Amino acid sequence: MQHCDRSIVEVQVETIVFDFDNVIVRASENCKRSAWESVFVPMSHEYILVKEAQEIFANGKGDRFDILGHVLQLASDENPRADKRVIALANEYDQVVQKCIVQIGIAESDLEALLLLNRHFPLYIVSATPQESLHKTLFRLSEFYSVDICNLFSLVLGTPRTKPENLEIVHGHSRLPEHLMLMVGDGLNDYSAAETTGCGFVGVRTNDNQQYWVDTTFSKITAIDELPALLRVSL
Repeated sequence: MQHCDRSIVEVQVETIVFDFDNVIVRASENCKRSAWESVFVPMSHEYILVKEAQEIFANGKGDRFDILGHVLQLASDENPRADKRVIALANEYDQVVQKCIVQIGIAESDLEALLLLNRHFPLYIVSATPQESLHKTLFRLSEFYSVDICNLFSLVLGTPRTKPENLEIVHGHSRLPEHLMLMVGDGLNDYSAAETTGCGFVGVRTNDNQQYWVDTTFSKITAIDELPALLRVSL
């Protein structure tokens, strides 16, 4: 099966922006889904509310803090959005996610691709994950692989800013026209942010996005280890 749409090689690219979940670490979104079962008892009232909140805040509309605030607001009559409770639960959730992501790790071929791309382009991360958690994850992955993964990226940006806002920060930092920026992501929010900003887009296929990417025309890859070939980058 031919996975890559080679049309992207006709587009000039001078900087690359990656989403994190399911892109830098394959299937890492599964860690975040399963982590809720550690925070709330499965099938409890709060757990069901989490599932509802995930739909409400999907596609970059919110993060774990928004989800927890929504759940506590509906599940409690006593100051449901109290910061201390939200922060405590968010920290518990984050600990589970961090451990799971490090266990999955970065695929060896993907890490080799990042190291190669770093020699040719400034690389960035723009994610809907809280920025502090992103930095913590990259630090732990760096320790695990004994490679300074953090240093591969010029900036690592997350919430509370939106993806379009963070892409504008990348634009300012790189000092490049938007059309020379390439966004690599797995979600419609990534594609939408790229369109809003005016940069190119390459989609990473996952089991979750197959159904709503059927009629899209942007280039697609199954993992970032395919990106160097797509951009005609070699050693």
